[in-house]
Amino acid sequence: MVKDINPGSGNSGFVALGIYNGKLYFKANDGVHGTELWRTDGTLLGTELVADINPGLNSSNPSKFTVIAGKLYFIAVKVLSGAEPWVYSE
Repeated sequence: MVKDINPGSGNSGFVALGIYNGKLYFKANDGVHGTELWRTDGTLLGTELVADINPGLNSSNPSKFTVIAGKLYFIAVKVLSGAEPWVYSE
């Protein structure tokens, strides 16, 4: 384990989604932000929440990752608009 994202008796529900720019992107629930987009470079300090797409406990549940032309594309759910495509780049 690199980092306990949901300390205590909670389970983060970690699901690896893909590699982008040398980092593992995944979805996890820290018990505060719902299931959102995270990344890690394999270190404690390099493991972090990337985006809280649905603030609060609402989950965006990111999925279907793909990298095209140096950008990370994925599907995420917004409370008011439903599932929609997203793009992320560093």
